[in-house]
Order: sequence, then structure tokens, then C-alpha cells
Amino acid sequence: RGRCYEREAVAYKAMDSLVDHLSQRWRALPAAQAQALLPPESSLLLRLFPVLGRVPAVAAARSTETVADPQEARTRGFQAFREVLRRLGAERPLVLALDDMQWSDASTRNLLADLLRPPDPPRLLLVVASRPEGQVALDQLCASTALPVTRIELGPA
Repeated sequence: RGRCYEREAVAYKAMDSLVDHLSQRWRALPAAQAQALLPPESSLLLRLFPVLGRVPAVAAARSTETVADPQEARTRGFQAFREVLRRLGAERPLVLALDDMQWSDASTRNLLADLLRPPDPPRLLLVVASRPEGQVALDQLCASTALPVTRIELGPA
């Protein structure tokens, strides 16, 4: 689970706490299971999410090549993160819940669009909560994935 904070100024702000939770769970796995989640080029995950350096399997991973171009590093980092989620989703049901997406940033939406893009997105359920002012950005995200979307509108409590 993760959430956005209005005044937070980090890249991938909706994913920040979600990846923090992921790192905690990944660290708790037996070494063989933790190793099995490592994607190719797992060291590029650290460029996106330094907190994953707390995961011994990720911290120990060494890249055989360096990627100087930031755009290329980001693209390949997204692929590595997508593969981690694919491996997690293959083992057990995977639900990602992101709250307060009205305060999300473009980097989060780009990452989510890449994770969910065809072909073969990870098997997961993405639950996103947003106030009405975030609707346009979420509609764009949903349109970019071509995946089924169920919208539930809640009124005031």
C-alpha cells in the first residue's frame, strides 16, 4: 500500500511508501525466495528506489554494465520493477493500493502506465483512491493501459 502526500516532493511519490512496504516484506523472505524475486539488472532498481538497498539480495546484486543515459536507466529500471511485480504476482495474489492519487506526480503515473502496459502486465489488482480533482490524470492513466477498469464513486460520509 502507498499514498501520496500533498506537500511531499519526491519522484514516484505514490510509490514511495508502497516500495518501502515491499522492501520490508522482501527482507523478511528466506534468502532463496528473496533471490528468486531479483530481476535482470536489479541494480537499476536502486536508482528508482534507493530504499530497496535495504534488501540484502538487491544490495548484493551487481550490474555488469553501467547505464549513463538517465532515460535509458529509467526505462530499464521500470522493466526491472515490472519483473519484480510479475514474479510476486505469479506466486500469490498481489494487490497494490494507492491512496490520495489526486496529489500524484507525473513520474508515478508514468511508472504505473509502464507497469500495466501490454503485453503481459504483472498479475495484480491495482486499487486507486482519488478525490474528484485527480480524475483527469487517472482517466489518462486508465486509457493508456487498455486494461479493464471498475470505477466506484463514493459520496460524502
